[in-house]
Amino acid sequence: MLHSAWAIGSLLLSIGLLLFGHGIHLTALPLLAEARCWSATSNALTTSAYFLGFAVGCLLVPPWLLRIGHIRVFGVLVAMATAVLLTISLVVELPVWLALRFVYGIALSGIYLTVESWLNAETRLEHRGAILSIYAFVTLFAMFGAQVLLQDLQLDGTTFLVVAAIGISLAALPIGLTRREAPRVVTRPQFSVRALLNPGNLPAFASGALAGTFWALAPVYTARIGMDGPGTARFMGAALGGGMLAVYPLGWLSDRIGRITVLAAVGTIGMLATLGFLLFAGGVGAVLLYGVAFGSCMMPLYALCLALANDRVKNGDFIETGSMLIMVHALGMIGGPLLAGLLLTGRDPVVMLWCFAAGFGVLVPLAAMVGRQQGASTAFGLVPRTVPEALIMDPRAELVPEQPPAETPLTAAPAAITPAQN
Repeated sequence: MLHSAWAIGSLLLSIGLLLFGHGIHLTALPLLAEARCWSATSNALTTSAYFLGFAVGCLLVPPWLLRIGHIRVFGVLVAMATAVLLTISLVVELPVWLALRFVYGIALSGIYLTVESWLNAETRLEHRGAILSIYAFVTLFAMFGAQVLLQDLQLDGTTFLVVAAIGISLAALPIGLTRREAPRVVTRPQFSVRALLNPGNLPAFASGALAGTFWALAPVYTARIGMDGPGTARFMGAALGGGMLAVYPLGWLSDRIGRITVLAAVGTIGMLATLGFLLFAGGVGAVLLYGVAFGSCMMPLYALCLALANDRVKNGDFIETGSMLIMVHALGMIGGPLLAGLLLTGRDPVVMLWCFAAGFGVLVPLAAMVGRQQGASTAFGLVPRTVPEALIMDPRAELVPEQPPAETPLTAAPAAITPAQN
């Protein structure tokens, strides 16, 4: 196990640096748009453009990896992401931001795919679950660390974007200097529109809508209630910290009392916590406590939805089912911010909290609907909200048929799939 972890150390360090910069950007960008007096709808559009680009990137990047290799593709995509952030810091026109955010989404999804396919190739079968857990922890910890840094730096939004670009550019160093040979095969699972439209995927859509709205509009909400940049970072950090603390206990509990029960409970608790904060709470301390409660309910949702979806499929369909769920989650992350942004524009910022309450509330009937077709439960596993390559490392994927070797022509069209935590 230690040998496997050491072998992928450069990959984990690169993804940690990348997500450190990415985490800064996710908080700083809405604050910069708010400082420029953009509407909530405009802010949400930029976030939806990012998630759309993320999905498109999963179509574009696999052929690049097969043609020119992981290290070069990683360097190219890091350069793209860095250039986008620096350019965003210089321009104020919304159409330009939309285009740049779309390109940034392509770059981020490609970076995730590069790292995750390499991780899968470097990880021994018996250590996949442990390495996947380490990878998931690194992604959450790096984004949490970004929020901690934002609390201590008294900088404006433009300077924060420069700091984010520095973090992302540094991610190229560990992989660029590694002496390990990169893999040549990238897994591209097959799936169908019918699988995409399965009603059992609806909880994942609600989960994506909550997550997308949070990353797009939570900084707008905190700014409009009078919190400064560090205060916003504390709120975002509280949500990430709550998610880090809750995800494993909720997964453990779902193995014992059932996914449906846990999903319904999380939806109910999230809705009640939001309504309680809306009706009775006030002050900065209450905002941070709500951030912890919100993150504890929202952050684990994707992993719970993935476990629920895989309870009803055969082991051989694990990758296809997971890929479909990622895509549905991405669609939620595109649509959720757009709807919430439209509702928030020109209205009191508490409208965003009503959107959160509604999002949590619909999870209860959706979980009950899926529960009617539920089979026996399989073991819970935490999978990051990135690209389907992470699914290959999950121990539940052990029975997936072998992929074709690198020299075999791959004629199937690449899969269209998703997002970022964030």
